Amino acid sequence: MMKQICTAFLLAFVGLSGVAQESAAPRVAIPLIASGSHHRPISVTAESLAITDQKTTVTGASLVRGASTRRILVLISDGEDNLSHITRDEAASEALRAGAVIFTMDTELSGMSLKGEKVMENFAKLTGGESFSQVGRNDLPKVFASIKEMMDGMYYLRYVPPDASKIAVHEVDVKPAPKEKFKLSYARKYLWNQ
Repeated sequence: MMKQICTAFLLAFVGLSGVAQESAAPRVAIPLIASGSHHRPISVTAESLAITDQKTTVTGASLVRGASTRRILVLISDGEDNLSHITRDEAASEALRAGAVIFTMDTELSGMSLKGEKVMENFAKLTGGESFSQVGRNDLPKVFASIKEMMDGMYYLRYVPPDASKIAVHEVDVKPAPKEKFKLSYARKYLWNQ
């Protein structure tokens, strides 16, 4: 009887240590916002997402709502560059490396589509944020309220990356699963250096 109890205890211990080792595997944490109409965040599950990393289908992903630390950058500009010391790509890389989500507000009110507006949209799209165009002084409280609501509804998409043994910049694609209808904002790339 004692031998059976010891065997059962040993099997349970080995099973628990296997679970502990599995959960201790390094995971990526990609900021993700799911929204319906008017930039309003909605609730989703990992099962409602189709995820690929380096063009490989991801399984075993989970969503964690609002971690204790969120890095947010709000960029208010017309997007035109006249005095930068680094390139746009370097700036985007630094934001991605820091895990920052960029929200942009384009202050160009003329209605003309300018190069700067596209630059701002790309910063937001690449890092998982949102871009707001033609933002005037009277629009600021409403836009900041929308950004706060999106921050409060932010998830972190967590999974073990494919080929986790290599240091590399990974490209991610996340879409609603078939028959799901919502918009996703998420970081399109991340540097894996675990």
